[in-house]
Amino acid sequence: MKKWRVVILYTLLLYGSIPVARPFLHLLQDVFQSHFRLWLNVFLVGTAVGLGTVLLRGRTLTLRRWSILGGVVFVLFFLALWMDIPEERIHVLEYGGLGYLLVRAMKSGCPEKALFFPALACAFCLGAIDELFQWAWPGRVFDLWDIFYNTMSGVAGIIIRMVVAQHSP
Repeated sequence: MKKWRVVILYTLLLYGSIPVARPFLHLLQDVFQSHFRLWLNVFLVGTAVGLGTVLLRGRTLTLRRWSILGGVVFVLFFLALWMDIPEERIHVLEYGGLGYLLVRAMKSGCPEKALFFPALACAFCLGAIDELFQWAWPGRVFDLWDIFYNTMSGVAGIIIRMVVAQHSP
């Protein structure tokens, strides 16, 4: 149950950021001006490397698992480049983390591979709800592409959990 509390809290933080994210990004754009995109990308890459370091610490992965992990990172990189609005690249981290946490919370003695589709369905639904909240919030818009990005990022988090979670809780 504790793992589900983490998922719920994480999701509430994602949804709670909707009203403040845009003003916060505008503040950062004013501070960093023409270098905003550069610093945003540095932040995202640094965060991803830091999370990867924590997830892989003390783990020995087979060549097959390293290949899968490399493929996921490659797809995420190009997914992030494909996004029209660079600030939305943070969705890759947000929903990747959510996918990871969903599989972790769902694990109940069954193989993690069996949890792929239920976790995918949850990531899709939570990403769609995020877009509905944005549609209802003044100054924000509903975007089907964002649901796609959220879902694909969730899938990446699900796969990463399955690859690196050999014996983790």
